[in-house]
Amino acid sequence: MECPSINCNRVTVHSHSSTDNNKPKNVNGRKPYHDIFTCGSLNVCGLRRRLLFPEVNELVQKYDIFCVTETKLDDLDLINISGYEFYSQTRKQKFLRKSGGMGVFIRKSLASYISIVQSDSDYVFWFRLNKRLTGTREDVIFGVVYIPPSASRFYNADETDLFEIELQSTCINNKYVVLMGDFNARTGTVPDISDADDFLMDHFDLQFTPHDLINISSLLLQLNMSVQRSSKDAVLTNEGKNLLDMCKSSNLCILNGRCGEDKDIRNFTFRNTSVIDYNIVSAEMLTYVENFDISDLDPLFTDGHSLLTSTLRFENICKTKTQKIADYIRKARANRSGAKIKPQV
Repeated sequence: MECPSINCNRVTVHSHSSTDNNKPKNVNGRKPYHDIFTCGSLNVCGLRRRLLFPEVNELVQKYDIFCVTETKLDDLDLINISGYEFYSQTRKQKFLRKSGGMGVFIRKSLASYISIVQSDSDYVFWFRLNKRLTGTREDVIFGVVYIPPSASRFYNADETDLFEIELQSTCINNKYVVLMGDFNARTGTVPDISDADDFLMDHFDLQFTPHDLINISSLLLQLNMSVQRSSKDAVLTNEGKNLLDMCKSSNLCILNGRCGEDKDIRNFTFRNTSVIDYNIVSAEMLTYVENFDISDLDPLFTDGHSLLTSTLRFENICKTKTQKIADYIRKARANRSGAKIKPQV
């Protein structure tokens, strides 16, 4: 269920009026579109105190979409950055001092294309980017994720189960899904994808939705991304195993150590010792990922977490690559169903 972008459940929107020259383009009278989205995600460990420093404001203003976790806000906190609207979801669990929470800064010129998606989970904040802006066939669904460490008093197994249910439902009903945030899960180098097996599918008459039938390995190879992701963090925790299972069951791919500038670097994301922050996308979102990078930051910005940056490109120059992937998916589905492939005009 969608909610209005002004208020939804525990969600608060903070608006700051200003002139923004970076407006979506309008070509030949068509509806506006936005070519490239620069998306950042960072565990800020307390947003209000970070924004006291101009450098933090300047960092946010480099992005179209900037996701933050551990905001440590309540419903009375006011957050303003010139040229941006800020949407936040506070922790529903009762607390003596502010903790947890997630939010997103949206460039003001893009905010009218954002709507908040209702969530019952304390661990994810969903919002929808309208397809009119991206030119995709469906809206793009973003999830800002913060799962507390399993040893934390704020960790709740029921909330984790609720998040998994919402994630699975979201991926079944939407092709384009992006997750960004702090999962507090170490996944080592264990595979996060599981391609559909034709023999098992036919033998057991397994039923999947159409976009579950994509062979992710083939997609990755066509996009020059690594089938086997790599990482400097070789540790696998129970939380990591759970995250990997969620990826496999919902056709999701971890971008860390797989593509862009991080493909060969395989950076840590927390205090140069572990990988617990991730950008994760659905299989059919892969074709729009142009770059992924992990950057270390000064303690001014966070308490040890790295900044994750994904560049999503929906520009016309991607049409050839997108068409190739679409053709591959179409052929794969046709081969599985035994239907004849119609020529594309």
